[in-house]
Amino acid sequence: MSQLENAVLKETLKFREMLPTLMLSHAGKWVLFRDEKVNSAHATETEAFEAGVSTFGSEGGFVVALVAKTRPTPINAAAAFGLARA
Repeated sequence: MSQLENAVLKETLKFREMLPTLMLSHAGKWVLFRDEKVNSAHATETEAFEAGVSTFGSEGGFVVALVAKTRPTPINAAAAFGLARA
């Protein structure tokens, strides 16, 4: 895994860990997340992404995510890899 991929994975895991707390202050917003914190909050994904590129560059290791409760989607390996037959 590249250094950039490692940075994004680290930020993603931290975002997920902080999600319950972020729900209190940023629910329904798209956030630019890097350095283990929200750098800015936006109404749209595009706005958050553009802010990330502007602030950190195209390979800045940031995460753009919607602050919302999520539910896992059950899936099996056959469906994930396109092996399921109808």
